[in-house]
Amino acid sequence: MRISRFLLFIILLYGQEKIIRIQSLEFKLVNESLEKRIKKESDLSIIYKLNSFSENPSSTNYIISRSYKLIDSLLIKDNIPINKKVLKQILFKYKNKPINSDFKLLGESLVSRYLFINKVPKYKIGLIGPHKTALILDLKPNFINHFSGFFGINKKKEKINLNGEIMIHLENYFKEAELLNFHWKKIGSYSQLIKINIGIPHPIGWNIGINWYYNFEIINGLYTTSDVEYSFKTFLPIIHNLDLGYIYGSTTPTLKGQNRNYQKNNFQAFSLKTKKDSRNKRFFPTRGLLLKNQINAGLQNKSTFIEIKNKMSFYHLFNNKIIFNTKYIVEGIFDPKNKIPKSRLNFFGGTSTLRGFNENQFSSTQFQIITLETGYNVSSFFQTKLFLNIASKEINFFASNLTGYGFGIYQIKNNSLIQIEYALSNLSPMDGKLHFKWISSF
Repeated sequence: MRISRFLLFIILLYGQEKIIRIQSLEFKLVNESLEKRIKKESDLSIIYKLNSFSENPSSTNYIISRSYKLIDSLLIKDNIPINKKVLKQILFKYKNKPINSDFKLLGESLVSRYLFINKVPKYKIGLIGPHKTALILDLKPNFINHFSGFFGINKKKEKINLNGEIMIHLENYFKEAELLNFHWKKIGSYSQLIKINIGIPHPIGWNIGINWYYNFEIINGLYTTSDVEYSFKTFLPIIHNLDLGYIYGSTTPTLKGQNRNYQKNNFQAFSLKTKKDSRNKRFFPTRGLLLKNQINAGLQNKSTFIEIKNKMSFYHLFNNKIIFNTKYIVEGIFDPKNKIPKSRLNFFGGTSTLRGFNENQFSSTQFQIITLETGYNVSSFFQTKLFLNIASKEINFFASNLTGYGFGIYQIKNNSLIQIEYALSNLSPMDGKLHFKWISSF
């Protein structure tokens, strides 16, 4: 739908006035002059209203003013497979906005808030009646259901160790723009992990979303840890996604763990999470920033604790070929009065944190990891990459380091991704780790 902006502006209300003069009375010349001004003007609230004209000398005078016209209707260009109540909450910020609003900025907030919106919606403004203005929005949600798997192979004491994980991710199954994650992971013979996450951005059309997390893990056959989290989710202009939640759980030692002085722990905490995400793709983004912060504060065995988890990823593409990625992860748990129980330490190592080392090879009250990656797009569906991971258990990052490095090749198609990485470490430079990962959407 294309409607002349000139005709639209003539009928709009106006505010503070300013006069311009066009040295002509001919309709064609006057119209061309106004059209040139309108095309150069990015502010849609500017209007031109005929004020006066003169025959000697020939001139036409227009008053320039600002309109306070609001968008009367919001039209969606395509059929969207989301329930109407939920769709209204997703797009409620567009309603009753002035026509000179920054709709691109509103679109960017949608990209940051919702996982299934990856591009800023395109829009047009037009008339749908004598005095009604509509915003026509081209919203294209990208719901992806996928199955992913990962296997890691390494050799230890002449024995081949196989680690693996499986994740199932479902979106918008009930047309509520919801998501469901199921994650299973096996590390060696004595460690397993099960995680379940259900997130609904606008249950029953509410503006506030809800999330539920369940986590159960067996660690090295020494103890089990389980916890449940409930949280409410909203969106704020500066910090973007904000989650406020409550966590409770416990750690329970096995007989083997009791013999090694592991003890039962109960914990509960209030949780605050923030997230900003401007990445252009779900898998292997080439541009944008991901910033996640989490603070948990509460009690464990009648003693207070504070837990911090931060993650930052920055992506940049040079000449549509070379990709540069920087990541920074920091996690820590602190108790101002007592020593942190061994079953509450943070584990790291392996594919998700520190390549070149075994999965969960290290544990500490705190750690930080810097990752540097550079990739090259051989073609639209094939990519190579070099990576370097540097980790430290100390607050002073340069005091003591663990280093992993290697290369990877990646095949990317419309509905699948295959990833192969080979990594070494500074502790055992001859003991390489081979990682396989695939993602298949359905």
